[in-house]
Amino acid sequence: MDNLNLEISHLVKLCNEKSFDKALIEFKSLITENDKDPIIYNLGGVINVSLRNFENAIDCFSKSLRINPNYAEANNNMGALLKTIGRTKESVAYFEKAINIKPDFSNAYNNLGASYNVMGKWDLALENYHKCLKINPNEKDSSNNLINLLTFYNPQKEDLNSITKTNSLLKMNNFIFHEKKRITDDQIINYFNTANNIVLKNLNETEYDFTEIFRKNTINLNCKRHFEVFNKFNIIPEFCFSCYKVQVEPKNLIDLIKLYIVFDKLNLNKNNSRKSFIEVRPNIGGAYKGLIYCTGLEEAEKIENLINPIIKTAINNETPISIKRGCSEFAISYPKFKDKKNNMNYEKSWKDKENIIDKQQFNKEEIILKDTISGFTLNDFLIMKNWMMYAKKINDTNYEKFDCDINISKHMEWELSRQIDFRKSEYNKNH
Repeated sequence: MDNLNLEISHLVKLCNEKSFDKALIEFKSLITENDKDPIIYNLGGVINVSLRNFENAIDCFSKSLRINPNYAEANNNMGALLKTIGRTKESVAYFEKAINIKPDFSNAYNNLGASYNVMGKWDLALENYHKCLKINPNEKDSSNNLINLLTFYNPQKEDLNSITKTNSLLKMNNFIFHEKKRITDDQIINYFNTANNIVLKNLNETEYDFTEIFRKNTINLNCKRHFEVFNKFNIIPEFCFSCYKVQVEPKNLIDLIKLYIVFDKLNLNKNNSRKSFIEVRPNIGGAYKGLIYCTGLEEAEKIENLINPIIKTAINNETPISIKRGCSEFAISYPKFKDKKNNMNYEKSWKDKENIIDKQQFNKEEIILKDTISGFTLNDFLIMKNWMMYAKKINDTNYEKFDCDINISKHMEWELSRQIDFRKSEYNKNH
């Protein structure tokens, strides 16, 4: 291997290690003597994207493509960047060219599908997700994208009928819910087992592994931006001071599924979004919690008053329910932040620091709580299956009551262990 290839390999290594500041210095040094190499310019684009230097990244990818217009990776990377900064329609041409050059480029198919999804061209989005997964069945992003899209859209294409049919049948398996009556354990078990039989019957020959998909929060809280602000400057973003959540803490797996049904049947004004997820909390009781996000304390109090009697009756009279402010992660640095009564306020001096993040072309959108589509779908089934894996991991024996294979894959074993270890360390740090 000659010196140039060695230097390129070292640059790739720095990128893989996420040492992007060092990689940028090395890229600038390397390009001064090799300004006709498309590979180096492409790597320079990747580095600048990671550092959120988007204009510089566009310049690098453009130079790479001027040198070699048929460089598939650079076309794909340029498309991905354009999509990131909101130039979605422009991104399509780059993904299509990458695919024309390299027909087995699975990531380009996934990216093209994602662009079509943003544009509302769902048939084309699904078509490209499927093409991606036929080439690479282990492409987790595409599997995730596919399921999330099918939650909201049921295409009529014949090659998608197995998944479409499954969603339709699951929606017909509706849980009859009366908020003034207790949901029994047997009802939950029968409900899930019926869904399990539907999935097995219709998807037993599918070539895609959907078992590792977690539910995505359907609310766009722009949390990625918020955590970038917090992690870079250790300040809490302004939006988060008006972000509240109604938090419910079911005691076991079956009660968690009951909560999911309660959430699904709620009709909340401009906030029918739900997010039930798993979180271990050692030594303080309970392993699960469900959240409804709100855009102010007043709204949170109204929702708490609305659902508290429903939860006490339908699930368990001893199910804790409370209002929390913002992210608990922020409260580690600012303990007063989690107090819902505004003992801590946003500091005006922080605004300039927030603006630094936004100048890096972060897509700062108005936060809108969108309605979640009700009804049981394949996505919901997979979420509950993952909860069962988690229950097994934390020795909640309620998982044994379900007629469902819950073998934990190596990836899931790692992911669940990581979650548990993180929560344990977080708890120990604060107690």
